[in-house]
Amino acid sequence: MKYGKNGEDFAKRVWGEGLIGIWFGSWDIADLYAAYGAYRPKQNYEVTNSEIEKHINKLLRDRKLPENMAAGDVPTIKTFDDKLTEGTWVFTYFDGKLHFGQVADVNPIDEPRFNFNHEHFKAKPVKNCKCFEVAKLPDVFRLLPSAGRSTLHKVSSHEKLISILIEARDEDDVRSAIRGLPLTDWIDALGDKGWESVCTAYLILEHGFLPTGLLVGSTLADFDIVGHDLNGTSIYGQCKKTPTPHRFSRKDKESFACLPRDTKKFFFPYAGPEEGPLSGVSVVSYSRIRRWLEATENGKRYKEVIRSGG
Repeated sequence: MKYGKNGEDFAKRVWGEGLIGIWFGSWDIADLYAAYGAYRPKQNYEVTNSEIEKHINKLLRDRKLPENMAAGDVPTIKTFDDKLTEGTWVFTYFDGKLHFGQVADVNPIDEPRFNFNHEHFKAKPVKNCKCFEVAKLPDVFRLLPSAGRSTLHKVSSHEKLISILIEARDEDDVRSAIRGLPLTDWIDALGDKGWESVCTAYLILEHGFLPTGLLVGSTLADFDIVGHDLNGTSIYGQCKKTPTPHRFSRKDKESFACLPRDTKKFFFPYAGPEEGPLSGVSVVSYSRIRRWLEATENGKRYKEVIRSGG
């Protein structure tokens, strides 16, 4: 609940009043529904985003208010209005805690206490609120505060983590649930970034990998893991956490082929490769990582550390 990309964060104040909400202009909820009705000459007509923009901006112009309804914002507005039904779980983050609650009423209201910069705040109440201190949760839950940068975002890649928090009463319940997960479910719950983390740990413990200035993931276009071992040999790794076997693309092949011959090259397709391995590239799938975690000294020690509960 931040106003603008770098604007004031209202999350704590709004959540403290038992609300969630959006801005997106000087219009009110009634104006949105008026726009829906104005363009329905026949039953089941789907009002376009540009029609909603045009209708509401005319209302604002007549009121001598800023014409700040944008067609590009309408999908988010519709999601807030239509998809956040009663009972839907939502969460936000502030003060080092994940705050969870359920939508208490499907109908949005205008909440002038949080009007800001000529924009009207549209809100829905929340109920059954609870919070979890991130520092007391297993490290993987640190992915959630930054999951999604849009105003409303469904965290599809971390559904298992979300479900654990929904069912839990407190941090102890969360740690117990994580320790009780079967290994396959636990790895799956880690999501894309978690898979990158596990693969990096494998390289550290089995191949002496050392990062040399680049963060794991989202650093280079073609490789998630870049560094050296203690002997100075370069190590490159790419991770793919897809549910089906990965087919090497032309780009995959070209990226690895461009590396020097004495480089250690690793590809980590979660579900395995669809075809034979690339020349000079070590392919490490989930099945191999699982064997490592369950049957080797380094793997077993790492499994205990990462599942210890933070």
